[in-house]
Amino acid sequence: MAKTVNTTDTFETWRSRYNELATDVGDVSGLRTINQTTIVDAVNSIQDLYFYYQEFEFTATGSQSTFSGTDNFSNTLSFRQNRVQVFQNGALLRSGVDYAVGSPSGGLFTSITLTTPASLNDIIRISTFTGSYLDVQGAEGAADDWDLTALGAIYNNNASGIILNGDGSSPTTTLESGYTVQLEGNTFVDGNMKIDTGHTFESPSITDGTATITSGVGTGFSSITSTGFTGDLTGDVTGTVSSLSNHDTDDLAEGSTNRYYSDTLARNAISASGDISYDSSSGVISFTASGAPVTSVNGATGAVVLDTDDLSEGTNKFFTDERVDDRVGSLLTAGTGIGLSYDDGANTLTITNTATVDTESIQDIVGAQLVTNGSHTNITATYDDAGDGAIDLSVTNLPNSALANSAITINGSSVSLGGTRTLTTNDISENTNLYYTDERVDDRVANLITAGTNISKTYNDSSGTLTLNNTYEWYAIDGDGTQVTMDGGKYLKYVEGAGIDVNLTDTTPGSSSDPYDLSISLDYEITSSAPTDATGTSTGHLWFVV
Repeated sequence: MAKTVNTTDTFETWRSRYNELATDVGDVSGLRTINQTTIVDAVNSIQDLYFYYQEFEFTATGSQSTFSGTDNFSNTLSFRQNRVQVFQNGALLRSGVDYAVGSPSGGLFTSITLTTPASLNDIIRISTFTGSYLDVQGAEGAADDWDLTALGAIYNNNASGIILNGDGSSPTTTLESGYTVQLEGNTFVDGNMKIDTGHTFESPSITDGTATITSGVGTGFSSITSTGFTGDLTGDVTGTVSSLSNHDTDDLAEGSTNRYYSDTLARNAISASGDISYDSSSGVISFTASGAPVTSVNGATGAVVLDTDDLSEGTNKFFTDERVDDRVGSLLTAGTGIGLSYDDGANTLTITNTATVDTESIQDIVGAQLVTNGSHTNITATYDDAGDGAIDLSVTNLPNSALANSAITINGSSVSLGGTRTLTTNDISENTNLYYTDERVDDRVANLITAGTNISKTYNDSSGTLTLNNTYEWYAIDGDGTQVTMDGGKYLKYVEGAGIDVNLTDTTPGSSSDPYDLSISLDYEITSSAPTDATGTSTGHLWFVV
């Protein structure tokens, strides 16, 4: 019977099951195998002594030299080098003298070639032994799951996968789901390891003892060299950074040459002399005019405020409308088809069209230029001279090569005009409209639900669980003051005493309008005379018989 325990068993149960199992298995000293270190070693030593012998028999045709394929008993010849004996009519042949072994196929040999061709009906018997065959089974046993190639390489020939245990004292016997080769135990590789194209290397944490990558976060790197980098980067950067949009000067240490602005640096860069004094600690500049003080400005003293009315006009003339009118009147010159008339007194400048070309002439000239004289690739021009004088242009068979912009870029992918591009949410970066994730739904529901009266809420973000509990409590107190706290998980029972009946007379539905009915009554009778063991008279007394 299997010895099993579960998570609810006590330590004593575990100890008892272990002792029973140890007694059933027994001590390794009781083994009679060559190796008695562990049970695994003992079983392996038995396997090492396992011997299998297979014989193939062929009947020769006239002058047949090479023997391969299926023998007289439908067994296909297959063996390992140096694990074969060849007999001709019962006589043992010598390898390399009387016969030669053919070339290997998949690490196994499949043919024998005689030095001297056999005679008709000669019996060629080929004996192989101890795992030197493939897919040949008899009553004695079956092929081993491991084979050795002619070049000395070991390979397995089973179809269920391989587990290599580093510690045979507690071997793993079940493959992880989805995998066929599994290493159990710390593994050391002295050499290069390559992952083939199209495959990935996956590990919760990758480290060389100094730098570590865990859950997509790298730590401990002294330097990183890359032609491109996307994401957060902490440390010194050598090379060109494409964008600093998510940083400001607070993230960049000040150098010794290009300094950041500060009041102290700005004030220390200013000096003053003569009648000007400067306080670098406050930045205040003062003028004392001790040498040649100004006594007045345009005859005004004190706090002087001046405008252009207080200044006489010099060579720099003041603005007037007349000066502008005269300047524009002399600046403009009438050109072809344009007439000018400046009235200085009325302050007007009249510009007139003196050209005599009519609308029809202009339409005919433009129509001839576009329709008759012009040469337009993929464009057809039509002039309606007799009608409304319109020029109609139509584009036909315009290739993408004729366009300056023959393609559009959608999310980083170029699509030629007329082409198609199918997008999924994998191609669209997430913005304010967020994609669905279980984590976002969990957090939203956890924030949405608020614990009400007598309800508690516990949200575990890491395990993704939201637990609601009833925290309603009430108290039961007996006559001598003993008190117990009642909540949703506890029950209170009314116990009948001598002469007292307790009954639930209405057990549905328990609503506010129709509650449960609990009846507590005395089991008694009223008599007109005193009981035999009672004293006194019936006058003024009431006896209860319970």
